[in-house]
Amino acid sequence: MAIKRIKPDIKHSESLLKMSMKNIQALDSIELTADNTELQFSDYYKCLRQVVDAIAIRNGYKLRTHEVGTEYLKRIGKGQISRKYDRFRKIRNRINYYGAEMSLEHAKATIKEINECIAELRGLVGKGI
Repeated sequence: MAIKRIKPDIKHSESLLKMSMKNIQALDSIELTADNTELQFSDYYKCLRQVVDAIAIRNGYKLRTHEVGTEYLKRIGKGQISRKYDRFRKIRNRINYYGAEMSLEHAKATIKEINECIAELRGLVGKGI
C-alpha cells in the first residue's frame, strides 16, 4: 500500500516544513528566467511535496509515492489542492522523464499556484486532522 500508517511524528513534520520554507526562501531569491523554468518549477513542486508529507507525518501517515499525495489531500478535505497537486505532479514528470520544456509565462503562473497551495496547507502541519 502506498499510504502506510506510522506513529505521528511532530518533530519530523515540523522539520520538513522548516526545510520547505527555507528552500522556498532560497528559490524566491533566484530570478526566474526562460533558462531555468523547468528547474525552478521542479524545486517549487518539491517544496509542496515536503509540506504534504509534513502534514501526513504529523497525522501518522507515510506517503510512499508522489501519486498518493493526491489521494491523501482528498482524504483530508483538500480536493481542489489535490487536483492542482496532481496536475503539478504530471508537469514535473513530463519535465523530469520526457524532457518537456516550460515557457516562462507558464512557469510564473504555475509557481504562483504552488505557493498559494503551500500557504493554505502550511497551517495544517501544526494541527492534527
